[in-house]
Amino acid sequence: MRDNMRALLDQALKQSGIAAPIKKQLPKQIWEAVVGREIATRATPTVLQAGVLHVLVQDHRWRDQLDAMRTELKKRLNARLGKEMIHEIRFGLAHAGALPARPGVVAKALALETQEILAREVPVHLRGAAALSPELREAFLRAGHAAHRAATECRA
Repeated sequence: MRDNMRALLDQALKQSGIAAPIKKQLPKQIWEAVVGREIATRATPTVLQAGVLHVLVQDHRWRDQLDAMRTELKKRLNARLGKEMIHEIRFGLAHAGALPARPGVVAKALALETQEILAREVPVHLRGAAALSPELREAFLRAGHAAHRAATECRA
């Protein structure tokens, strides 16, 4: 009798969806404390389910970098959580707008990236472009990158 009641209860729970595993989220503060603010702007955990942490990443370059650090990240996250909650980390690419915007940090990162591009790819006589408005400078840089990519593809 007792086994019949348990079987009926299990069946009712499964049919109602209540028996499905609960999806948990890793607190963003823990993620940011482990990976740092710069990486946290480019990658964010979405779901922690059955020991698997799913992380959305800004682009394939960051995904590859984080993938290389997977074991260390798992170790640090579990140490921060105080127990072995994460057995695996899976990285996926985020679609545009999926990651939360952090204007100050992102703007600073873009400014640094723009400066690096200017120093690396812009001829010395054109570096006065840094005095242009950020929007205009960004438009010129994008146009230059597009022209460079097109020229490189034509040679290949």
